[in-house]
Amino acid sequence: MRPIVVFVVIASAIGLRAQVVSRPLTAEAQIAAAEEAGASFPRAGGAADTPPRTCTMVRPDQIVFPSTRGNPADFRLVSGEFFAGSISFGWGDTYEQAKMPLTPRYPDAIGKGLAMTVVRIDPPGEAPRLAASAFPSPDSWFFPTWPRFATPGRWMIVATAGVNWGCFVLDRPVR
Repeated sequence: MRPIVVFVVIASAIGLRAQVVSRPLTAEAQIAAAEEAGASFPRAGGAADTPPRTCTMVRPDQIVFPSTRGNPADFRLVSGEFFAGSISFGWGDTYEQAKMPLTPRYPDAIGKGLAMTVVRIDPPGEAPRLAASAFPSPDSWFFPTWPRFATPGRWMIVATAGVNWGCFVLDRPVR
């Protein structure tokens, strides 16, 4: 009888652990995990001139639409070593696609190009990936990215290029 009880207890513990592990992470946990990964991501230069690597929370008034007016500097977003001139929607009927030009702080250290992950975090969902190449501009290097957001909700964009890292969190607008 005792071996059966031990087996049932162990099987229950394994089943309980499987349930805990298989639960989707909260949005806050996913953001914290991205920031933890950013903290350990390779850096350029000394620690004194390196910006903190935290996810930038994009407010609704920082999203650009075709009808948006105002000072372009008000829409500039910064996270880690990436500057985004803005993130704009309105390029399609459903607002699935955005435009987000990303400029790395260290353009000479972009490695093989940009890797971008767009993840639905609230509620958790699929994680489509977009890879782009570096495109030179007359003033600086930037990546003209067009991330896609399949459904309305809260999303996280994590971008890396060489030693450059950035993370942006936003609610995809609804038309």
